[in-house]
Amino acid sequence: MVFSIFSKKQEAIIPAAKKTVVRPAAPKAGAEPAASAPAPAAAVPEEDDLSLDFTSPHALDELPQIDFEEGAACTHCVIEEAAMLFANGQIDATCKTLKAAIAADDLGADSERGWRMLLDLYQIQGAREAFETAALSYASRFEKSPPTWVLAVPEAVDPTLATGGRAFVSLNGGLNAQAGESFKQLSKIAQSNPVVRLEFSKLQDADNSGCNLLLQTLAELKKAKKEVVFGGAEKLIALLTPKIQPGTRENEAAWLMLLDLYQRQMMQDAFEDLAVNYAITFEVSPPSWEMPAKRPVAAKAPEAKVEAKVGCALSGEILSAGMDEFSRLSVAAEGNEDVTVDLSRLTRIDFVSTGQFLNVLATLQKAGKRIHLVGVNQLLAALFDVMGVSKVAEVIPRKI
Repeated sequence: MVFSIFSKKQEAIIPAAKKTVVRPAAPKAGAEPAASAPAPAAAVPEEDDLSLDFTSPHALDELPQIDFEEGAACTHCVIEEAAMLFANGQIDATCKTLKAAIAADDLGADSERGWRMLLDLYQIQGAREAFETAALSYASRFEKSPPTWVLAVPEAVDPTLATGGRAFVSLNGGLNAQAGESFKQLSKIAQSNPVVRLEFSKLQDADNSGCNLLLQTLAELKKAKKEVVFGGAEKLIALLTPKIQPGTRENEAAWLMLLDLYQRQMMQDAFEDLAVNYAITFEVSPPSWEMPAKRPVAAKAPEAKVEAKVGCALSGEILSAGMDEFSRLSVAAEGNEDVTVDLSRLTRIDFVSTGQFLNVLATLQKAGKRIHLVGVNQLLAALFDVMGVSKVAEVIPRKI
C-alpha cells in the first residue's frame, strides 16, 4: 500500500468522523464560521505572541494535495489546523490558533492535547518563561503534573550525520531563476544550524541565472560562517560541463559555479584546466585553488553508524525531502520485524516530507514490519494523525 501525495483534486481531504475539506494552512480571514472554530486571535494578548519562524513559509497553493480515505482517527479541527500550520512553517499562526482555542476552552475532548501542543511549541522555540507560565496553568486546569522543560543536550557536529535529514534543501527540476525561494529557505535553515546541505541529485537542468543565485547564496552563508555540504554534486557538474565553451564569453556564472564544484570535490586537475580556460576566455584572473579544510564532499545517509539491526533516528527539521531521505528506515528494517525510530530530536517535518515518510512506512508495513515512532512531540503526533502516519506505524509521544 503506497500513499501518493499527489492528486488531481484541488482540495486536501483530512480524516475525521465525516469527510471534511481543509486547506492545510488556510488563513483564518474569510473562513466559514463553524461551531468548533477557535475564538478570534484578537482575544489573545499580543504581548506574549511568539515568533517561531523556522523557514520561509511555502506558498499554500503550491502544496501537493493528499487524499485520505474516511475512517481515520477523529481529531478536533483546531488540532488539525494547528498541526498543518506548524508543518507549513507558519509558526506564529500555530501559536495564535492554539492559544485562542485554549482561551475559549473550545477543544472539547482534545483540550489537554491542545495544551500539550502549545507547551511543546514553547519548548521548540526555547521560550522557557512562557513554557513555565503555561505549565502552571496546565497543572491547575487538569490537576496533574505538567510536562517538564527538557534541557537541550548539545550534539556533536558531524555534517555527514547532521544533514542527512536534518537541515537540507533538495533542488528539483531546474537550477534557474525560480530557485531563489529554495535558496531563501536554505538561508533560513542555516540561521539555526551550523551545517546545511544542498542536494542536487534530482536536478534536470541548470542555467547561468540559477548559478548566479547559488553563488550569491554560498557567499552569504560563507560570510555568516555556515558550512554548506553538497549532495549529488556530480549531477550538477554533468549539467554544467556542456554549457562551458572556451573562447565564448557566455555563462560566466556557470563557469564560476563549476570551478567552485571542482574545488569542493577536490578535483584539482580539472579545476586548474578550467581556470586557465576561464582566464583566457574572460581575460581576468581566475579563482585560485585553495587547500580545503577538512570537510565532507557529500552528505549521505549514514549506514555503518546507524544501529541498523535495532532502529534509527531522525532529528532537527526535515524539509522538501524525497523518499530516499528515509532510506535508513529500510536499512534498519532489514531482517527485523520490529523497528524503532527515535524522533525525540525531530522538531518539525513539512507537509511534503511527511507524505514521503508515510509512503516509506506504508511500504514497510505491507512487508510485515512493525514500526514504532518514539519520543514524538505533540505537534508532530497531531500531524501524523492528520496525514495517516498513525495508521501504518505506532506513534508514541515523548513522556512527560
